[in-house]
Amino acid sequence: MHYKTLIYDQHILIQLLILLEKAKYYYFMDIAHLSLGIKDYNNFINHCRAHFKHNQINSISSHCSDSQTYCFEQYNELMTHLKQIPLQNFKNGNLIVDLQERQNHIYKVYNQINNYQ
Repeated sequence: MHYKTLIYDQHILIQLLILLEKAKYYYFMDIAHLSLGIKDYNNFINHCRAHFKHNQINSISSHCSDSQTYCFEQYNELMTHLKQIPLQNFKNGNLIVDLQERQNHIYKVYNQINNYQ
């Protein structure tokens, strides 16, 4: 079960990376659809957080190793952070920096989960 949860978390992170790449594409190649890419990303974050069980970490931490618990905590912190700061369409070029920072953070958590399987 814990393994399945880690796989599910990785799947969510991959989906987020894909949505960020899509937003980058729109930023550079199809600016008319950029707001749609941003909306898709924010909606996915909202959907993930709405279905996230807040006691997930507490219920599994007693059955997991410290490294697995750490992965769950990192995932939860990342998702909470992304939910609190929605992606926005910045007019002055800061959007691409924000996209890259989010991508780096998501990829870091993805690698942490991947390394503990």
